[in-house]
Amino acid sequence: NNDQLVPVANIEKKIATLSIGSDGKAPFQTQVDAYCKAKHFNYSTAGNPEEQKNLLSDLDAMDLVIVGVTALNNSNKDNFKLAKGAAEFVAKLSDLTKVILIVYGNPYSLSNFIKPNSVLCAYNDDALSQSLGIQAVFGGLPILGKLPVTALPYPFESGINITTTTRISFGEPESVGMDSETLNRLDELANDLIKKQASPGCELLVMKDGKVVYSKQFGKYTYSNKSQAVNESTLYDLASVTKVAATTMGIMKLYENRKLDVYKYLGTYLPELRGSNKEFMAIRDVMAHRAGLFPWIPFYKETLVNDGNRTRPSSYFYNSKKSDVFNIKVASRMYMRGDYVNSIWDQIITGQNLQSTDYRYSDLGFIMLRKVVEEVSGMPMNKFLDDTYYRPMGLYTMTFKPLEKFPLSQIAPTEDDRYFRQQVLQGDVHDMAAAMLGGVSGHAGLFSNSIHLATLMQMLINGGTYGGLNYLKPETIKVFTTRHPGGTRRGLGFDMPQTDWSLTQNVTAKASRETFGHIGFTGTAVWADPQEKLVFVFLSNRTYPTMDNNLLERRNYRMKAHAIAYDAINKYDHSGDLNASL
Repeated sequence: NNDQLVPVANIEKKIATLSIGSDGKAPFQTQVDAYCKAKHFNYSTAGNPEEQKNLLSDLDAMDLVIVGVTALNNSNKDNFKLAKGAAEFVAKLSDLTKVILIVYGNPYSLSNFIKPNSVLCAYNDDALSQSLGIQAVFGGLPILGKLPVTALPYPFESGINITTTTRISFGEPESVGMDSETLNRLDELANDLIKKQASPGCELLVMKDGKVVYSKQFGKYTYSNKSQAVNESTLYDLASVTKVAATTMGIMKLYENRKLDVYKYLGTYLPELRGSNKEFMAIRDVMAHRAGLFPWIPFYKETLVNDGNRTRPSSYFYNSKKSDVFNIKVASRMYMRGDYVNSIWDQIITGQNLQSTDYRYSDLGFIMLRKVVEEVSGMPMNKFLDDTYYRPMGLYTMTFKPLEKFPLSQIAPTEDDRYFRQQVLQGDVHDMAAAMLGGVSGHAGLFSNSIHLATLMQMLINGGTYGGLNYLKPETIKVFTTRHPGGTRRGLGFDMPQTDWSLTQNVTAKASRETFGHIGFTGTAVWADPQEKLVFVFLSNRTYPTMDNNLLERRNYRMKAHAIAYDAINKYDHSGDLNASL
């Protein structure tokens, strides 16, 4: 393990994978996608010298290349069926850049490889072994093995122990005290919600003790038989989960760095609020929805006109082409005039407040909190979050304005909008106000897949550490995941289980009172339980084709799914038969 490349520390560097022995994308390459953004290549024995030269050139531009050798046999006679020229290619590559080599097969084949910086033998090339090898390389699993043979220059019983794990891993439910059969009831629930058309598709993930034990995708992007199937790479519009996975994360970091005080007022950080009825709203009250703000303002409605036949966007406010005047993209081929953002902000500043500061959920507070993050950090909120959390953690699907980074086909549509934008919304944020603010807002706008959202929450359960880096202090996390003193449910930004049983419950009763997370209008939810070390993610596009479809909420699918995760823990913990078999 020269240069201590394993476990991989910095995942912001340019990383590539090279599969030797497979034609398409190998399982180990797919597993890499869970940890970082990587380019994937295949070594072809049929390639001509020019193709090999081009491949070497492409890989030379990388900071790190993870090479996986597969499709080996056990015959020394034909060199274990190693692809022709592969050993020489890996040697050349090792002279150009850092290489981590994983041999998925016979350990004697290691003799072919003497130049890579780090060498790992994983013995088998089935999908599970390929996954485990990558998990070890990225610090998800310890490495404790010793070589059972001599494969010069690697002697018998050689090996390097790496006992510390720094990132999430993937495995069977039983390995963390959960019951597979119970957890698989999620399949039945997900199939039922799709059958009943509560949502065209969904994605569910359960992680315990930092190990993903359930991650499955169901259904399609739409109800059409020709529609694309949901897969592990699908991005969903997180809606109000943005409040915790983005805005709250930004405020937590600024609070920890002593650049922001949650006990101070909005007007302390936003000069434009001074003299308004929003100036003396304490930030912690705003985050707990106890500042007396109205829930929301339908900003888009005053930008519509009725021509006698239908209501449509006014040409005064919107144009099909981007220009200096019309520079805010709200949907495909639909740009809003940039100066209307000032009107939105004026409506928030001058709007009336509620007469009471009792709990009242509001998007307006988080719209203002985005401005606070930007004012204090000195940069756009999406860039601040990307620099602080998403990029160094490898959460490359967690992003605002995903169409700038991902193809349309990788993003689930949210609605066939016939009341405002007059088109199918796919990749542009569903929330109207967030769209009119340019796709980046404090209350909505964030997209992600399930594994990256779960990883962010795992970092919080870890006390602020992940991948060997410290992102937040445990005491900072405690401040924001403690209920506001005036309420029975909300922390600062985070939603928490309702402790007043006379009120509507928002989380399964099986979750601990320390659980924190949020739900989203588009049919999303994320919950982290530090007591059980359990992370639960539910992503869907229940708003397609219409946001009026409330079946997901009426049939309580999210809470039922969350409860099944706890049932899987309880059955394993308390079943005499299961315990006796250990």
